[in-house]
Amino acid sequence: MDTNIIGFAIVLIIMIIVLYFVLKQNLLSKPSPTTTTVKTTTTSSTTIPPTTNAINYTNQTTTIGISTGCLSPQSSMLIPNGNFSTGTYAFWNVTGLGFGNAPMNLTLANQQQNYFGSPWAGYNGTFAASTYQGGLHVLPGNLTSAPFMVTEPYLNFKIISPPYASSYVEILRRGKAVITVQYDTMAMTGNVNALAYFANASIPLVSLICDNVSIRVVSGYLGNNYGYVSVGDFGLSRSYSQTPGIITSQSG
Repeated sequence: MDTNIIGFAIVLIIMIIVLYFVLKQNLLSKPSPTTTTVKTTTTSSTTIPPTTNAINYTNQTTTIGISTGCLSPQSSMLIPNGNFSTGTYAFWNVTGLGFGNAPMNLTLANQQQNYFGSPWAGYNGTFAASTYQGGLHVLPGNLTSAPFMVTEPYLNFKIISPPYASSYVEILRRGKAVITVQYDTMAMTGNVNALAYFANASIPLVSLICDNVSIRVVSGYLGNNYGYVSVGDFGLSRSYSQTPGIITSQSG
């Protein structure tokens, strides 16, 4: 074999070996890809009081883990004419004769002793819707609010109600009842003036946040004595305020 060819082959082999070690060194010195770990934090919302019989929650503040733009920046707010401060049924629709042509002026009623057993008490405003007719005759009637958007998790209000199946409060969505609650405030233990004392009532509306709903108060009792319903101070709130034991049944 020619000496020049042998020499060329040896040089080529040496160059290949050198190139191999150079490439290997570069690969070993190259930084490995960076892995980023993202930590995810999950915030759980506070459990909402169950919608079952005899709810015994009073003045409990609940933080709702709902991310939505329709939640109110305020912690509580009345619905339109929710405490009947206009002295009229503006923003409400009245059917039947039970609730009359206008809300009852509680201050005037107390001055005239127009109550059953004891003066009206436990109410925040001056006017309340009532089927009370001097304690001698009670007529049926319905009271339905104008639609409003649910911007807080609870509807709080004041109510006096007998334990009759024909008297209850409904939450309507698109005209259909989605929540129905019955109350017996006249049997409140520890309050001898229960026949004229407004109890705190609450209805959870968490599942209806951002929906438009209406309130319908149904008083279907036809008779005498204390079969009347008195109600008012309707407002949305982040706090659940309910007199213990006044619910007799709740659905929805």
